[in-house]
Amino acid sequence: MIGFFDSGFGGLTILKEVEKLLPEYSYIYLGDNARAWRNYSARGPI
Repeated sequence: MIGFFDSGFGGLTILKEVEKLLPEYSYIYLGDNARAWRNYSARGPI
């Protein structure tokens, strides 16, 4: 199994291409799409 973790929607495009190249594997995608509009790098200190 190959896992993908993404903080937006771009990872879905990558996942689909990897699935085409390596169809013999199973995949899991974990995405924080609810907060995709927010730029994580722009956050201030925690």
